[in-house]
Amino acid sequence: MVLMQFSRLRLPSKHPSRVLVFFILAAISAFALNCYWPALAGPFVLDDEPNFYGLNFVNSFSGALAYSYSGPAGIRWISFLSFTLPFEIAGWKNDDAFTFKLINLIIHIVNTALVFAFLRRLLSTRSSPFPAPALWAAGIAIIWSIHPIHVNTVLYSVQRMTLLGATAVLAGLLFHLSFTGSRRERPTTHTDWLLYTAILWLITLIGILCKESAILLPLYVLACYSFAPS
Repeated sequence: MVLMQFSRLRLPSKHPSRVLVFFILAAISAFALNCYWPALAGPFVLDDEPNFYGLNFVNSFSGALAYSYSGPAGIRWISFLSFTLPFEIAGWKNDDAFTFKLINLIIHIVNTALVFAFLRRLLSTRSSPFPAPALWAAGIAIIWSIHPIHVNTVLYSVQRMTLLGATAVLAGLLFHLSFTGSRRERPTTHTDWLLYTAILWLITLIGILCKESAILLPLYVLACYSFAPS
């Protein structure tokens, strides 16, 4: 019902000003921060201990690389490397999970901003664009940011891998829409398509090194074509 009321609002353009976009992102970020902040003081739980035990032996950059490449990391090297920041290692040794959860929350807020940007562009690029796409995107992003499904990833320290994998997927989808949108403004060459394919697969690879579920990015791109064919 709220989103239906949003859709009836009139904006000066389907491309809102940067000030409006900044205000929307700031409001969404503050809302998510307010919802999650009280839980950041929670302890390490479940699989945190076996996955973070190796941090006890990280004393240098080479040690951080060794930790990320071995043990429980598997191929999620980027995710586990992110746990080796000095203040996180200090937090682990002091049995304080606050910094781990805070960084998770920051990544979640970044992902929420990517959800907003992706949806705003997606809803604007259809042959019959949604009315007030920025407000629709904002409403959906707010719901997405506080959905209970994310509690397990934001407040479960080791699940940063899921958050970073989502970052790669969302960034890849936004890149796809940016590329296909530019095709309406100028002709694309074979070189453009080769570069597009290389970048998309690079983003996919980065996502896989965060969590293997990011391998689905190319399928999500195909789904975008069905919703908003270029």
